[in-house]
Amino acid sequence: MQIQSSLLTSSAWIVLALFIAGAVGCGGGEQVVPVSGVVTLDDKPLPQTQVVFYVEGAGPELNYTAITDAQGHFELQNVKTREPGLRPGMYQVTLSTGFAGPDTLETDPIPKELIPAKAQQQQFEVPADSEVEANFDVRSKG
Repeated sequence: MQIQSSLLTSSAWIVLALFIAGAVGCGGGEQVVPVSGVVTLDDKPLPQTQVVFYVEGAGPELNYTAITDAQGHFELQNVKTREPGLRPGMYQVTLSTGFAGPDTLETDPIPKELIPAKAQQQQFEVPADSEVEANFDVRSKG
């Protein structure tokens, strides 16, 4: 009887250890980092600018977007889940003022593109920090 009791106790400890390891391993998946920033044009805030971070060739799980507010500030969120935060890594960035937003009617004119073509496509590396500021100062000339 003593051997069976000892085996049962050992088995219980193993099951408990596996349960704890599994619970710790299910702590939210991959690391994500909050990314926010400001878009300016010639040192002035640029409102209503679409900011898109994406990994070329990846699906919506690696696409993030935001629209700047009146002060040019934005906070990126995942296109698919609408959750904030990006996985660390290198991203392609698109900046645009000439887009039809979600509240735009078919009869509304599309806003004029204020960002020069050469500044619309950029790259940005998201480090594994606790919070990342991604500021873009666009120049209309030069």
